[in-house]
Amino acid sequence: MSQTESGLTKFFDIKEEAVTPGTPFVSKKNRHLYDWWRRANGGLIPSRKMFDVVEHKLIVANLFLTEVLADGDFVFRLFGEGVIQIVGRNRKGELVQKGAAGDYGHALYEYYHSVVAGRICRKCAGSLAFAGRDLRTFESIDCPLTDDSGNVTFIVGVMDLVK
Repeated sequence: MSQTESGLTKFFDIKEEAVTPGTPFVSKKNRHLYDWWRRANGGLIPSRKMFDVVEHKLIVANLFLTEVLADGDFVFRLFGEGVIQIVGRNRKGELVQKGAAGDYGHALYEYYHSVVAGRICRKCAGSLAFAGRDLRTFESIDCPLTDDSGNVTFIVGVMDLVK
């Protein structure tokens, strides 16, 4: 499906940053996920097994889960209903590969790679342009999760519209 078919024109004015305890969030949902991530494993990166969606009712519609594949690419495994509405369609199963900017209009592969390599949460904010609709402003957070060996194997995130 092309950008035109999904209605998404482009992401732009993207600002990315590493998240620290002092990072301000516009979205309470993003703050919720970051606060959980910091506390869940006593200061260490939480494992995927530690994340139970039942404990996160506030953010469930705005959640997404991205798997880190063995070859270094990424695949979307979950898109909550709120995320689907924000980006224009359900992207579950789609790959994010090196060198392919795709519909996002920015280097999502490099961004996800920085989350994995840095083993840190990152915040992303910007605007979305849709054909025939008002401009939307979003804020998202992406947090690494590990397997039992301590390897980052998933990124859990929240995307929320902000004004």
